[in-house]
Amino acid sequence: DLLDYTGSVESTGKPVLNDLREGKLTMPLLLSLPRASATERDSVSQVMRERDFGSVTPGEIVSIAERHGGLAQTRALARDYAAAARVALGSFAESEAKDGLVLATESVIDRVS
Repeated sequence: DLLDYTGSVESTGKPVLNDLREGKLTMPLLLSLPRASATERDSVSQVMRERDFGSVTPGEIVSIAERHGGLAQTRALARDYAAAARVALGSFAESEAKDGLVLATESVIDRVS
């Protein structure tokens, strides 16, 4: 979810906020919208209706998610889930597969931070 807000076409291979353009609300906005103003919520709704950034810029949407803590909260959730996954993996015997999964939890956090 964070890469859609913080990435670029070059790093992700898809346009910024592509999920929203496709009508999908993701965690950063789900966490931000309850604190957003009516005008900000209308901007998000407009993008979802139009399926485009004709009258609202991607930067405006990213600013809404940033201003209301959605990006920071999503980053914290990702860290929490990664930590929980590493704890769960602790019960497995040492193996290459386990090492790969632990590495994957760390890589995911590096990608979203």
